[in-house]
Amino acid sequence: MESNRYAGPKAVHQRRNNPFADSVVDGLLHGMFAGSVMLALLVGMGNLLGKAPPALLSMLGAPDAASSPMQGALRHIAMSAVYGIVWSLLIVLPVRRQRFAHSLNWRLVGVGYGVLLWSIALIVIQYWTALSLLPWYALLIAHMVYGGTLGYLKVRQSLPKPVRS
Repeated sequence: MESNRYAGPKAVHQRRNNPFADSVVDGLLHGMFAGSVMLALLVGMGNLLGKAPPALLSMLGAPDAASSPMQGALRHIAMSAVYGIVWSLLIVLPVRRQRFAHSLNWRLVGVGYGVLLWSIALIVIQYWTALSLLPWYALLIAHMVYGGTLGYLKVRQSLPKPVRS
């Protein structure tokens, strides 16, 4: 006769149904990934516009102090994670419970979120970073890619998992 008093390691790996916590973690990870994609795109576009990658990454740091490229990159990834959590809590979590959640084109919603962030960034960039030296369209494209990546990750996450035999 087996006793159920000790559940063992299986109990540790069981996923609890907590949509809020799941959304926070998903937003954090998706935001970091999308921010990395956006950062790679910004470095590539900056290179085409004559900005060396270390100089561009330094622009992401504080404008009043000499920031290193690593500080700029880490600051960008951290902000991307925060905006990923905002995306997940304000857009994905409320819609997740609705019947039309599967009919939404999450990629387009994500691109719209990127445009919203870009419009906010136009104000913030002027005061806190040196990115105002980049053309507006480069920043718009980068923010649209960020939002589109968040939307893609949402679609990817909601696909049915393959059955392994």
